[in-house]
Amino acid sequence: MKTKPRNVLLVGYDEHLILSFLYSVRKQKGFNYFLLTHKAKSSAGHSRYIKGLKYYKDYWDLKTIIPECILEWDIDALMPIGEKESLEVAKNQATLKLLCRVMPITDPKHFEIARDKKALNRFLLERNVPLMSATVDLDDPDFNHKLDSFPFPGLVKPTHGAFGSGITSVRNRQELESYLSQAKPEPAQYYL
Repeated sequence: MKTKPRNVLLVGYDEHLILSFLYSVRKQKGFNYFLLTHKAKSSAGHSRYIKGLKYYKDYWDLKTIIPECILEWDIDALMPIGEKESLEVAKNQATLKLLCRVMPITDPKHFEIARDKKALNRFLLERNVPLMSATVDLDDPDFNHKLDSFPFPGLVKPTHGAFGSGITSVRNRQELESYLSQAKPEPAQYYL
């Protein structure tokens, strides 16, 4: 007796992650994959493994568009791929679980800590688990004073980002001050 294939809704922006996932499961029989993305020119939408494709405009639209896709495509399981998509699914998980299975996902409070590198660093320091030898938030009121003992070289890192984007290396305090005066990064969004 042949069983009905299970329909899986992938929600994601990063076509490389989506295509990598599809490649990894390509030999698994009994699944149809559908894609919901807001990347208009996503090559993932042209994969032979994708049975249906829809676009959305903004992340907050996911709250209404995901249920529409679940009903339209008779989705059995929901799988967000990517940080922002996973966070939106986590925030709406109680409602979405009524419509289909949702892959295990971290609760929004802890998810926000994990994806915000500055918050993650603070979380680890509060538990005496230092991630790096020294860190200073650019918006710390004692920033200049803490620079006196900072063990250069260092990295100016954005709180959000992926694959090293937005990171700048600085060899010493003078290079840091030059970078800060020229680039003018938003202090709340960066740390050293």
